[in-house]
Amino acid sequence: MIERPGLNISGGILTHAKFRAARTAFVCGERRVTWAEFDSRVSKVANALLGVGLQKGDKVSLLGLNSIETLEIMYGTLRAGGVIVPLSALLTPDLIASLVADSGSKFFFVVFPLEPLAIPIVQKLTDISGEHRFAVGFRDEAWTDYEEFIAPATEDAPYVEVENEDECNIIYSSGTTGVPKGIVHTHLVRVLAASACSTEFRIDSTAITIVNTPLFTNATWMMLLPTMGAGGITVLLPVFSPEGFFKAVQKERGTHTFLVPTQFQTIIEHLEFENYDLSSLRIMVSMGSAMPLPLKHRVLDKMGHGLMELYGITEGVGTTLKPEEILTKTGSVGTPIGGTDMRIIDDDGNELPLEETGEIVGYGPGMMNG
Repeated sequence: MIERPGLNISGGILTHAKFRAARTAFVCGERRVTWAEFDSRVSKVANALLGVGLQKGDKVSLLGLNSIETLEIMYGTLRAGGVIVPLSALLTPDLIASLVADSGSKFFFVVFPLEPLAIPIVQKLTDISGEHRFAVGFRDEAWTDYEEFIAPATEDAPYVEVENEDECNIIYSSGTTGVPKGIVHTHLVRVLAASACSTEFRIDSTAITIVNTPLFTNATWMMLLPTMGAGGITVLLPVFSPEGFFKAVQKERGTHTFLVPTQFQTIIEHLEFENYDLSSLRIMVSMGSAMPLPLKHRVLDKMGHGLMELYGITEGVGTTLKPEEILTKTGSVGTPIGGTDMRIIDDDGNELPLEETGEIVGYGPGMMNG
């Protein structure tokens, strides 16, 4: 029997670097990075981490806005066999310190301009030495400079055996019901979920995805990973603004994007809306909260019929309402994502008939480990 290697979501980068080496992988502002360039940086990060003692399964906290450096740290960690822990830039310094400790992180990367959230808590990072705290784009005596850290590392991809059930990430929930809770996904879960989302969102190698939302959210990964897996182009906006979105879509001829309802609203109400060409957009996914019906009709009227809604949870199940359904089933949340089973049950766990109210339960490829 042939033994199959474990899945690692960073593996696709090696393939693209070989067969799409000179093609653009990422755009951020005026920077354009090819697959070969990105692959080299990812390997340098991985080798540098391994060189200072990272062991398979070690947790690596990351505090950064959308940037190419943030991505290369994410994927370098995964290539080295580490577990990435992306932290929200919306948290207080004390809460960031508590989540770094809660995750058991042994390494911590902070990317400019978020250092004001991290520098004050250095004394609380008792389990992370100065050699394992990395400053990306800023300098501080208590932190190791990122570029100096990776400079001596080789660009050859290290061999680290990753199994399907090895942890890939810990993403902390929004904490609407209390302190944020860490949600663990494995490499297998991430690959299967990315494949399912690629089908649902119709993402292929021609996709040019505009990423407006933070990389520390699970929803963003649901657009990012399929685009990267397909070999498409990811356009990163460090922070969202209607003008930035307009310019990115028009300049790059963006085909896919994910926005929360409030972002859709600010876009269609902006005074400059009519002055930009957004006709290249094929799929616009709304998720994060329910889109009010009046807003949905306005988006369809002003931005075309590529609107899709996703309803789901970071823990791992979801539904989509597709563009061809959105006009006839405007108030629906759609049908389960491929490979997902969802039911509505009563208090005793029995499945309810149509038009009955109960608890939603489900199972699918994106299920968390815990």
